[in-house]
Amino acid sequence: MSIQAQATRASRSTKSSLRQKSEIPWRQRPWLPLTLAADLLGVSSTSLYRLEAEGQLCFRRFVGRTVVMVASILPLIDGVEEWTPSKRGAAARQQRTERLRAEAQS
Repeated sequence: MSIQAQATRASRSTKSSLRQKSEIPWRQRPWLPLTLAADLLGVSSTSLYRLEAEGQLCFRRFVGRTVVMVASILPLIDGVEEWTPSKRGAAARQQRTERLRAEAQS
C-alpha cells in the first residue's frame, strides 16, 4: 500500500472516530465545551460566564480548556418558565386607539 493510501486511510479512520465521539448524546457527557453549551442553551458564551458568576453554572478546566458541567445545565433547562404573552402590546394598542378617537372627535 502506498504512503498516500495509508495517509488517506488514517485520515478516514480519524474522521470516523471523531464522528463517533460527537454522536454521544450531550446529556450523557460529563461536560460540554463552552460553544456547544451556548448553542444548546441558545445564549452567548458571555451569558454563560454571567450564569457561572451567579452560581447557576459550574465551570471546570480540562486540558487547558474551560468546560461546562452538564449536571449544572440540567437544572437551568428544567427550570425554564412557561411562556405567556405580555399584555404590554395590548395596552399600547389601547392607548393608540384612545388617542386616535380623541383626535377624530376634535
